[in-house]
Amino acid sequence: MKKHMEKLILKYKKILTYGLISAFVTLVDILICKLLDKPLGAVPANTCGVIAGFFLHYFLSAKTVFQRRDKKSFLIYAVTSAFGLLFADLIVHICRNMFDSLNVFTENIRFITAKTASIVLPFFAMYFARKYLFAAINKDKGENR
Repeated sequence: MKKHMEKLILKYKKILTYGLISAFVTLVDILICKLLDKPLGAVPANTCGVIAGFFLHYFLSAKTVFQRRDKKSFLIYAVTSAFGLLFADLIVHICRNMFDSLNVFTENIRFITAKTASIVLPFFAMYFARKYLFAAINKDKGENR
């Protein structure tokens, strides 16, 4: 059993590392969103959290997960983060409006549900987009990473 777990961890090391970094960044993002939700509103607060998370995530994961931290890798992170931000804001907007119109959940449940959906869905979309794009630029340089 232990050998099997070690094999799985090695096989999925990059996505596990990416996930752990993302979990930490998510905590920072949620804290920022919660602090700014009342004064700014749901979508602007989410935008502030995501932008702060972008910089933190890039510096923590570009080199450790994708083995690059240069202008091209920053551009990949910026572009995928911009799409991720739009996707996350759309999710927050839809969830909050839907929950507000239903008026069946408490404010905290609406916040947590919308924020969770806006984290989980873009997480996978951005990981696989970044993985593909980093592989493409590494291939262009003749690197096997």
